[in-house]
Amino acid sequence: MNQNAFISQLDDVPWDTSDQNPGLTYKLLIDASNAETDGFSFGILRLAPGASLLPHYHDPQESYFILEGEGLMHLNGGEQAVGPGSVIYIPRCHRHGITNTGSGPLVFIWTFPTNTWSEVEYYYG
Repeated sequence: MNQNAFISQLDDVPWDTSDQNPGLTYKLLIDASNAETDGFSFGILRLAPGASLLPHYHDPQESYFILEGEGLMHLNGGEQAVGPGSVIYIPRCHRHGITNTGSGPLVFIWTFPTNTWSEVEYYYG
């Protein structure tokens, strides 16, 4: 694939919602569905106070970088508080979830080693 570097702005991409996770909105910022990319997808996710990204797993590894807010990360069979500056690595097929425990939005960046986020099949429960 012949790719070009690019710069975009957060406001250039609309927020989308999740039917599975009420109170969750996200933006696909770097994704082959909207740009020339290869093997990398990147987005931002926002959880309203009290909302959760329900426990799930998927084949590709993933990372989170918490930008703002307070949350409880469900990982390794336990829970750990996270906040701005927290970096989370999630191995392949590893069950995880996150809940907003603060009074404002919990906002974090996620990355996958996939062309598009749509390639990632989520298994809840």
